Amino acid sequence: MLDLELMHQYATATSLTMSDITKVQHTWQVALTEIALSHEFLMHAELALAAVHILHTNSSMSSTKRRVYEDAAAKHKNLALQEALPVFNDITQDNCHALFGLAGLVAMLAFVFPHQSSDRSFNGPVDDIREFFGLLRGVSTILDTSLEWVLHGPLASHLGHDWHPAPISLRSDLKKALNQLVETNNDKVTDSKTRGMYNATIEHVRKAFEDYKTISSERSLVFGWVIGVSEDYLLNLKSKSPMAWVILAYYGVLLHSVNGKWWSEGRGKLLVEYICEELSEEWQSSLQWPKEMVKKPVNFGGNTGGAHEAEL
Repeated sequence: MLDLELMHQYATATSLTMSDITKVQHTWQVALTEIALSHEFLMHAELALAAVHILHTNSSMSSTKRRVYEDAAAKHKNLALQEALPVFNDITQDNCHALFGLAGLVAMLAFVFPHQSSDRSFNGPVDDIREFFGLLRGVSTILDTSLEWVLHGPLASHLGHDWHPAPISLRSDLKKALNQLVETNNDKVTDSKTRGMYNATIEHVRKAFEDYKTISSERSLVFGWVIGVSEDYLLNLKSKSPMAWVILAYYGVLLHSVNGKWWSEGRGKLLVEYICEELSEEWQSSLQWPKEMVKKPVNFGGNTGGAHEAEL
């Protein structure tokens, strides 16, 4: 009976929260579930995400009942990965859509599940989001071998290839903050190769802000930055390079701006505050802008339909 409840939750609620665009909502709700009927690993991923969604929307439930949904989420996530693993070794035109959908769902689970779990066993928001980065980049890996198939398949709307609006310029104060981030990198990072890598990463952050301001009706676009950053940056993030963490704090402000979705609520603020606590006094002045921005609601897009203030 629990699985039926989770399937109903996914079909009637969870799937509709993954996008603000009707066509993309339909993809999450209908197309993905139709594919899941033939690929059990994808169905497990949908059930896992539904369980986490219930945990988020029922924060007052008893600890005993909460454990039921946490266990269900963990069980279905593990089954999804176990059953999909052999399939990843042989991506075909028939299974690429299921694998593409699975990669997106599992990445989202990594983003929300540790944050929701009462075990609190994860190693801080930075390690938490690093796992999410790795999984989301797995979507790109799948597309390396199956892009044309996915573009002409039932999940094509996820790729947004029909979105070509004219870019919208960022406000002057946001531009100033990003320019100051570049100056910090140029002043503090002595190795020219590393400095160049960080400047390229900052440009990806700038592009992420621009994309979200231009197409603010699709809040999941804030995740596009993850796919564009280099492996060197992720390695520096893992080794706790201060400049890598400062850049991540700026990205945390963009995450903070999409509060209003259950899967993003509080994540940006948590990330920025953690980074501010962990880095030394030397770097605190570089973190002043992110620290101030997460103290209030912000909106880096156009009309998102939310109560976000301080539009930039």
